[in-house]
Amino acid sequence: MKDAKAWPCGLDIPGATSVAALDDLDGDGVRELAVGGAGNGVGAKGVVVVCPTSGRVHYEVWCPGHRGSVGCSFGHAVLTLGDVDGDGLRDFAVADPSWTPLDGNEPPYGVWIVSGMNGAFLQSAVEVTRATFGRLLAVTDDLDGDDIGDLLIGSSWMGANVIAAHSTRTGERLYLVHTPDDPRAITVTGDRDGDGTRDFITWLDGPKLISGATGAVVSDATWRDPENTSTVRLGDLDGDGVDELAELNALGCSVELRAQRDN
Repeated sequence: MKDAKAWPCGLDIPGATSVAALDDLDGDGVRELAVGGAGNGVGAKGVVVVCPTSGRVHYEVWCPGHRGSVGCSFGHAVLTLGDVDGDGLRDFAVADPSWTPLDGNEPPYGVWIVSGMNGAFLQSAVEVTRATFGRLLAVTDDLDGDDIGDLLIGSSWMGANVIAAHSTRTGERLYLVHTPDDPRAITVTGDRDGDGTRDFITWLDGPKLISGATGAVVSDATWRDPENTSTVRLGDLDGDGVDELAELNALGCSVELRAQRDN
């Protein structure tokens, strides 16, 4: 049984839709938070990286386009990755499954790989024709041999229903899974088919187990709808021997810190 108590510090970040834990940037022994979807709801969106104990902002990452556009959804999902750029800190992915183009030079839908140290853009995986590309986002095992976990990116709109595996280091597409309707979610599981790579479950005319290595259907699967919350473990913030959690309700716009004890 888990006993959760409210933590006195909350982060009020308007527009927040996602949260991920990054490495400690300020030497206080506490992981930092990347909160996606920050903004006023009508203009450009961004990701705010903050210290969860003090609320101090380390840096902000704003959408490279969409300035003032109601179509911007940069930060719809954020996801912690491995150390993509080799600076000793884990980096993160930011999805923008927007409905309108970023600008005249870049395709309209994408996932950006961002430095966990300073918010610099490192790489991107983009699609021109598949609307909502980035609506679903998950990290899987290393698929291209560079020792960095790679990305599973999903989209669903007017026949453009796919899950694509992309390299986090190069942005290159590694394989593509076409789905007959909305894939709904991507749930990474263990290595069910014994090929050394974790597999995943998605909706493919019913719940299916998909090979994480190749994208081939392995078998039918059991489906469980994802919850409207995102929770990341931060470690013991106050020295009481209990790990704190950062929890975001997808229907709200704030991040709450909570202490969780396993009984």
